[in-house]
Amino acid sequence: MRILTASQSKALDAAAERDGHPMAALMEAAGLRVAQAARQLLGGLDGRRVVVVCGRGNNGGDGLVAARYFANGGARVEIFLAAQPDSITGLPAVYLKSAVRAGCVVHALPTAGQDEDAPAAWLAGLAEACGQAALVVDALLGVGLHGPPRGIVADAIRVISQASCPVLAVDVASGLDADTGQAPGVAVKATATVTMSFAKPGHLTGRGRDLGGQLYIGDIGFPAGAVGELGGPYLVAPEANDIAGMLPARPYYSNKGTYGHLLVVGGSTGFIGAAALAARGGLRSGTGLVTVACPAQAQPSLAAKLTEAMTWPLPDGDGRLNAAAAQELLAGQGRFTALAVGPGLGRGSDVTSFVKLLLEQEPQLGKPLVIDADGLNALAELIAASDWPGKKVPADSEPRIIITPHPGELSRLMGKSVPEIESDRIAAAMAAAQTWHVIVLLKGTGTVVADPRGRAAIIPTGGPYLATGGTGDVLCGLIGGLCAQGVPVWEAAVAGAFLHGLAADLLAESLGHTGLLAGEVADAIPRARRAVENGRVVLPWRFLS
Repeated sequence: MRILTASQSKALDAAAERDGHPMAALMEAAGLRVAQAARQLLGGLDGRRVVVVCGRGNNGGDGLVAARYFANGGARVEIFLAAQPDSITGLPAVYLKSAVRAGCVVHALPTAGQDEDAPAAWLAGLAEACGQAALVVDALLGVGLHGPPRGIVADAIRVISQASCPVLAVDVASGLDADTGQAPGVAVKATATVTMSFAKPGHLTGRGRDLGGQLYIGDIGFPAGAVGELGGPYLVAPEANDIAGMLPARPYYSNKGTYGHLLVVGGSTGFIGAAALAARGGLRSGTGLVTVACPAQAQPSLAAKLTEAMTWPLPDGDGRLNAAAAQELLAGQGRFTALAVGPGLGRGSDVTSFVKLLLEQEPQLGKPLVIDADGLNALAELIAASDWPGKKVPADSEPRIIITPHPGELSRLMGKSVPEIESDRIAAAMAAAQTWHVIVLLKGTGTVVADPRGRAAIIPTGGPYLATGGTGDVLCGLIGGLCAQGVPVWEAAVAGAFLHGLAADLLAESLGHTGLLAGEVADAIPRARRAVENGRVVLPWRFLS
């Protein structure tokens, strides 16, 4: 599913008008979709009280059209206009008049200076109405947010957020940034959001899922050709059929050698569990063979823990891999089809030297390399010292490296604070991908996968159930296992993140949302794959028809 940023949405509006789709037709269709989403949310509204809170822009215009549809459908509609009537111009002014003619009651702010107590009285009336309504429609700001809401709009957002009934946001919950999913100030907490034709990045990442609620997507008739002409970035949210097309076939005429051999590198003394979980993720991905390369001191414990995977003891210093281990690994890596480096690797100068030597030989390896956890910590040290060999990779070459940081790890890699990373997760992932010419998978709420060529995917599966130690190790192994089977690195990162999140979603349905274990997530991956291949995946949006 294609996702559009706020600027792309505005460009699409302009392109639609040029192609003979006037704004009046688009706004009329948008209001109809709001009314349709309300029926999906609540059922019939005949005789029930509906409060529509409108700003002065086009988002408010959509709300005014919806108000007319509500009234024509038998609802008792009150419009709270967070502006003076004479400040409403253009199409919103036209639809305000038509809403009044349909029987809607309008509460507007008086002309400035007429009554100093009017804003307080208006807010009190809004609070009373929200306390008695069956539905509140938030049509204050939409995608037009610039900085934190202020004044009467901010006050109205606070009142709406205290409503005891469902709240339906138009396009984007007011106060939520449509591009980043962050809220720079107060924001509406909606029960559901109805967006027009295309989801926005902020619906699916950052705080968007918490503040926007259930997402409805309603087609309002944008010309398909205009969408193809929009400039970057190119953003998508993959669906089940997309993921099914990325997964390798499983022909009957095959054997374990058909499905590749993953090498997991990690598991220092005291941290063998991380490497074991990565191996388990690789095995559950469907790869034919998994070997864990680990420090010789850790090998007996790791071998006892693993049944289906093999182990490869390498030279170590104080229980951690070192430069000598890297040389031995490089000499024997020919039998593997992909590498996953980092889970439980440990930290220290020996580990940094190990990772540096591995990266120096990466162009000669000619195979996918997934770097996670302590591998990323070593990478951050190399980058800080301007000593990462990856900087020599030609810009026009296909990336073979996937890095899978959480926000704290990307913070160290980029030399930025975690709040800076989280303030615009998509931009951070895309910048890192282009800087280092790698695939970046930024974990977190609305996992982002970005490549060096300006495309990114927001993964719609997964949730707070994954907030437990070890799930990232499982993901590393899962992606490495898909790479080992010959899945290209972009597809492996996207499909791996999708299946990983879906496995947790399916577990949460049966076990509950709290207390899932990383090993359980690994073991649910085959079930998630079956759901994808059968098209039985519930995603956080619904298309209105």
